Amino acid sequence: MNPLKTLWVWVCRFRKRKGYGVHSPFAFYLIRAVINEKEAYYAYSELKKQRKGKSVLPEKVDRLLFRLSNYIQPATIVQVGDKYPLSVEYMKEGCKSASLFMLGAEEMPETALEAALKEKPLGLLHLTDASNNREWFETALKHTSENTLFVIEGIHSGHDKWTWWKEIQQREEVGITFDLYEVGLIFFDKSKQKQHYKVNFV
Repeated sequence: MNPLKTLWVWVCRFRKRKGYGVHSPFAFYLIRAVINEKEAYYAYSELKKQRKGKSVLPEKVDRLLFRLSNYIQPATIVQVGDKYPLSVEYMKEGCKSASLFMLGAEEMPETALEAALKEKPLGLLHLTDASNNREWFETALKHTSENTLFVIEGIHSGHDKWTWWKEIQQREEVGITFDLYEVGLIFFDKSKQKQHYKVNFV
């Protein structure tokens, strides 16, 4: 986003920056201790050295991917789209025990996911800006558990993406969601009350 757009989004979401008004202990902790955590983690400095000259997501998004991976400790990490290979490294550093797969968006989702998930369940799915994200999403839904997290890029990048995000929130399979503007987070633990949070991701 350009600086003016960034400022506008920040102002609009100012009151939602630190979990104010959030009653769910899970959501409050995620917002305070994961989404907007400011501590300099052990891997940040080394990963930062790799950013120069590469096609990368904003650093704060990659660092969020690291923290999310570190928080949920997924058995398997899947990224769809090979445009941002460094994002995979951030997620891997967050959970070094995870099995890691970077799948090309042009692959057949059903075949690719079944091959990747033969031995371990889907823990963390990162959907980048592939044009067929809907197809990947629908296929990945068949492999979710209460411990799965989806991270979807660009939910505000156009009317179609925003409409799709609103549709996702209404899906029966979906539990708690977080709209961080740059990305959307989807959890599937149905033991927690379904809520949709808008967060000032700073």
